Amino acid sequence: MTIFMSTERPPSGSPPINPDEPVRPARERPLDVLVVEDNWLVALETESSLQDAGYNVLNIAVSAEEAVEMCREQRPDFILMDIRLAGERDGIDAAIEARQRFDIPAIFLSAHDDPTLSRRAEPARPLGWLTKPITPDQLSRRLDRLLASRN
Repeated sequence: MTIFMSTERPPSGSPPINPDEPVRPARERPLDVLVVEDNWLVALETESSLQDAGYNVLNIAVSAEEAVEMCREQRPDFILMDIRLAGERDGIDAAIEARQRFDIPAIFLSAHDDPTLSRRAEPARPLGWLTKPITPDQLSRRLDRLLASRN
């Protein structure tokens, strides 16, 4: 599907733009994302939603250690990071390490909306926070906004 910027018009003969469809920023290539989520069903649903929205999901990690290793190996454009993870370390620890070692930013996706967590995550310099539960359409629109604001 061709995606048009809000100020562009489709070429003649193209189907009209659906006003209910989110307008995504034009990209040279799909952004690579690492999903970090220890609930496998949530991870698969998130992966599917991201792929449907035009993102390239490189992998799914279930622990902080696995996430950092995948960042080292695969160098995603960003991480969609859950906070509560399997293992001793959490997503904030992994996001801080990924930012410091590889300059890979995170967007936190968590059911926990706690100011203490936000303060603890400041060294990760996250691109933003998304609160669960979130529908696939909400995920796509909010990610597009967060990523557009970083440019």
